[in-house]
Amino acid sequence: MSNYPEAWMFADLALCCEKRYHWNLDECMGSSTDAASAGSGNWYPDWEKSVCVQDCVGASPCGGLAHNWDPQYPSAAACCDSKLNWVTDCNTKSTS
Repeated sequence: MSNYPEAWMFADLALCCEKRYHWNLDECMGSSTDAASAGSGNWYPDWEKSVCVQDCVGASPCGGLAHNWDPQYPSAAACCDSKLNWVTDCNTKSTS
């Protein structure tokens, strides 16, 4: 980056966001709504931990904000049944 700053540095935030983060412009610009920042409360699979986590920020069962490619479900049980059905006690592990 420091060898070729013209490729990475921009005069302002809007130019940077438009060039490098056009797929998520609102979040890059810092204009996402509080509701979006808080998450939906739906459940999505955490593939590394083999549990379902909630789309929210905070202590467990929150797993952080879900990405737009994460499948989301209204409950941990629905998430476990659909995406982690081979995990023994997925629902219990997800909600504890």
